[in-house]
Amino acid sequence: MNLGEEIYNDLEKNAYLIKIYNEIIKSYSHFLLDKEINLEINLRHGCQFIDLLSKSNHKIKESLHKNLAQEMVILLELLKPNDVRVKHLFSSVLANLNNFIGMQIKGYNYKYSDFYEEVYFNNVKKILRIPLEKNKYFLESQKEVFEKFKSNYFSYSGPTSMGKSFIMRIFIKERIIKNYKENYVILVPTKALINEVKNKLILDLNTLLEEKSYKILTTANQKKEENKNYVYVLTPERFLYLLIKNNNININYLFIDEAHKISSDDPRSIFYYKVIDMVVKNNTKIFFSSPNIPNPEIYLKLLNKNIENNAKNYNYTPVNQYKFYLDIENKKTYFYSTIEEKLIEINLEKEYINLIDLLLNVGKDKQNIVYCSSKNKAVKYATEYLKKLPKEKEIDSEINELIKEIKRVIHEECDLIEMLEKNIAFHVAYLPISIKEEIERLYRIGKIRTIFCTSTLIEGVNLPADNLYILSTKQGNKNMNSVDFKNLIGRAGRIEYNLYGNVFIVNLEKDVKKEKVKKLLNKQIEPQKLSIEKYLTPQIKKNIIKSLADGELEIEKLKNQNEVNCIRKITNILLKDILSDNESYIKREFQSLLSKEQEIKIKATFSEFERDDDINLSIYQLNNLKREILNKEYPLEITYNEVLQFTKELSKIYRWDIYEKNTLGKTEEILKYYSVILFKWMKGYGTKQIIQNAIDYNKQNKSIIYKNGTPVGEYDDSKEHKNIIINKTLDDIEDIILFRLSNYFLKFSLEKKKINGEKLGNDWYEFIEYGTDNKLSILLQEYGFSREIARYIKEEQKKYIFEDKTGKLRLRNTILNNDNIFFKKELEAIRYNYPELFIN
Repeated sequence: MNLGEEIYNDLEKNAYLIKIYNEIIKSYSHFLLDKEINLEINLRHGCQFIDLLSKSNHKIKESLHKNLAQEMVILLELLKPNDVRVKHLFSSVLANLNNFIGMQIKGYNYKYSDFYEEVYFNNVKKILRIPLEKNKYFLESQKEVFEKFKSNYFSYSGPTSMGKSFIMRIFIKERIIKNYKENYVILVPTKALINEVKNKLILDLNTLLEEKSYKILTTANQKKEENKNYVYVLTPERFLYLLIKNNNININYLFIDEAHKISSDDPRSIFYYKVIDMVVKNNTKIFFSSPNIPNPEIYLKLLNKNIENNAKNYNYTPVNQYKFYLDIENKKTYFYSTIEEKLIEINLEKEYINLIDLLLNVGKDKQNIVYCSSKNKAVKYATEYLKKLPKEKEIDSEINELIKEIKRVIHEECDLIEMLEKNIAFHVAYLPISIKEEIERLYRIGKIRTIFCTSTLIEGVNLPADNLYILSTKQGNKNMNSVDFKNLIGRAGRIEYNLYGNVFIVNLEKDVKKEKVKKLLNKQIEPQKLSIEKYLTPQIKKNIIKSLADGELEIEKLKNQNEVNCIRKITNILLKDILSDNESYIKREFQSLLSKEQEIKIKATFSEFERDDDINLSIYQLNNLKREILNKEYPLEITYNEVLQFTKELSKIYRWDIYEKNTLGKTEEILKYYSVILFKWMKGYGTKQIIQNAIDYNKQNKSIIYKNGTPVGEYDDSKEHKNIIINKTLDDIEDIILFRLSNYFLKFSLEKKKINGEKLGNDWYEFIEYGTDNKLSILLQEYGFSREIARYIKEEQKKYIFEDKTGKLRLRNTILNNDNIFFKKELEAIRYNYPELFIN
């Protein structure tokens, strides 16, 4: 052991260092929560420890030491802002950590102590400079990943603040500038992330899209042209549909963001196995990006590749989180000591008796995010906070524009309006995309101060928070695992905006107990398993093989619905692979138990079964559909009675009483209700009109209103009852119409196209996808306009639209003069993506 190793081997266990560290955090706690500063440390000794930690080169503990150094120096700079030694130390530590981004955020220029040091750091900055940018720099980890993208495959993980998707975008931009003609796919886990990534790509590329003949697409239906290359931003389900629809498409690079979803017990995880298998044979270069899991190499198994030197976990975080636990029930407050891995009680002058008290005091003039376990709770807590806030003297003009849009698109009495008037909002999945995006934008620029949200935050929506308040350790009814919990905490503070954030875990709910919180904070993220490894026990594998060999279309009943759905999708993939002799990862999982005789028997049993890449349906549902499809057509007219009759027929074919027993298949009355919304959606009714019709129906029929599943009385036309209906209708459009029914209609349409040819005259799946049967409105959405803006342009078509000499749709440039900020934002993005659409 050399001297350096001896110094650093157990440095973090030094009792004097621990005392200094805890005293700094404790002093910061009082500064934050009591507005007092009382730092009782030997500052010279503290600075020496921090300097030493920042220079660690220990093989195992280097990241730990550097994170501790940064954690301490950030707080010293806050507590001693005028101390010359601290200022110098601050820039010195960030320089030692090569965190030049952080130095730029603070506006510090490090003064090098000698000529050789200056030469060294200038050389490092040169190496870390972002390509084609003058004064912007990578982190070391970002630079290494950027270089790894030049290989054929790589899997990496890192902290939330590492900026993983940022590296992908920079890599794509550099390739496009250098005139590579390639197609890229960025795979994101949820629809909520599609628009965020798309908008950032358009911001990055803007005029390059036209100059280099590229388009950014987010669905398989968008307009494609010859001699163009594409950057797709898709969910795994949308990517599968793209591959099925365009089986000859050439994908050069596939970037899988939030790749730890491949380990999720959500049935959607199975789509990753299918799409990866479909592209890996075509020499697509594939890269997996995950939060800070210890074994990112696990996902390279799907490629059947040697994993050596092609995976890495990065532990250094450029942004620190300071964590607090508020035991409101017992009126106690704790800070979390990273160095000792324990909660330490603080004796505060001020008592925090509830969340609202905390938000009003600590969150004042700060950017706050409140994490809630469900949509209903996000609305509930936002409403409670709203009541305690005074009205703003003057409503900001941009917030006022958002309020006008909510009144136009949703309803004049939507609760969001009153919240926005006080600079707060809730952010949940069912809000229209344009509304969510504008809430996010106004939050980023500080005009909305506090957002109450659900797990959309964990999924990667980029919202920079000074303070993150965690009110539950659950996602819905499920306990958070260590990956999701650490990923959530990492959302406090963002490298583009600041170097630290505060996390307050508040025990308002039963699951937020001290011991559980301490366990989650201390628990190291466990090595991940592939989701199919969790489900496919040897016995279940044998049962699947036996069922297929016997020609049974349903596997035995399993523990829960998630497991049932996962096993069905896995069985679909296995059957297709056996029938087509495809050696996928899933088939290899069965290889040791699947005899040659059984394989031959399965092929014989399903010899007339058409091979299918779609895995949404069970074999039983698919068999029913193929048997019935010849005698079924979409009705020629869209009327309520036709929609109801057709959904009843689909219910029998797809057996919704079994597969959708909690929603579509629950009762005939519920199916009638969903058919009303479906009819109005396909006929192009505005969201606001659908909501108002629902309110009118409940009013006329004096319906019993339910809140969170509990009856609250007969409809009384109050604002509360109206908002219950508003939120439920929006949720039903998002979950039932655009997700569940959309998937079933998609499969019906695909099967009809196999029989009737590529184009259907009245494709109801298309009408659901675009929310209209109007051809012009559909065409505008194919260019990237939202449903609501497309409706507006259609209504003003004489003013804005004409056909050129070739009969192609064109937009007059006068459309760019529209004052509506939502309209302008969409137009700006589409003008970069489809400049040929706009003509003087």
